[in-house]
Amino acid sequence: DRARERMHEVTSGAVGRIRIGATATPGLYLLPDLLARYRAKHRTFDLEFQIGAVDEIAERVARNDLDMAVIAGLPPTAELRARPLCRDRLVAVGAAADPTAVNGPRGRLDVARQCWILREPASATRRAVDGWLHRHRIVPARTMTFDGPDAVKRAVMAGLGISMVSKLTVAEELKARHLASVKLRG
Repeated sequence: DRARERMHEVTSGAVGRIRIGATATPGLYLLPDLLARYRAKHRTFDLEFQIGAVDEIAERVARNDLDMAVIAGLPPTAELRARPLCRDRLVAVGAAADPTAVNGPRGRLDVARQCWILREPASATRRAVDGWLHRHRIVPARTMTFDGPDAVKRAVMAGLGISMVSKLTVAEELKARHLASVKLRG
């Protein structure tokens, strides 16, 4: 009887498995609340979740190892379809305790003198920041690279430099004044 009941649950869609992947920013800051709400409504579903680099996550969706993914930016292959889930923007941030990081608009030369805290090269944020720096012809005098949005955020809060990051990743720290917005011209 239990086997027949279980088979009915599976065939009627009452139970099942969903395999979701994400890149770091949506995986850490957007999906946990959504997954918790989904889990509360669908307790019998087996929910698998993995955070990884965009190329790895996209490849796993293409191979059908994941059912779907939430990534920052566009998929790295035309083989996959994408639809916007939400909008985010990049903001420049510095340590709240560092007056040089927050005192008014900065010119190109002043911005170039700063140590820039950057994401890992494969991240969508890093590609966007590299593009912004290139468009504004800014070559930072020094850079430091950290993996993941939390590592970048902590490096900036420690006073190691300034960064341009997803607003989603620093909203709480800006509100709590652990970080400050850096006003950049352009």
